[in-house]
Amino acid sequence: MKVATRAIGRNKAHIPIVAMTAKVMQAKLQQCMDAGMDAFVPKPFKQEELVAAIKKATEVL
Repeated sequence: MKVATRAIGRNKAHIPIVAMTAKVMQAKLQQCMDAGMDAFVPKPFKQEELVAAIKKATEVL
């Protein structure tokens, strides 16, 4: 997870990253955010949840 976000982070433009994970324990979600994710969606997810996460991630732009 960190390797991919670091590689993306080398790009000067901010690329929003949405994590999709079945592990929804607070510690795991915090790891996603600490690794550079902008938002997350717990699996299984509803379409509305994914859309909301994408909107949240792109607000950073």
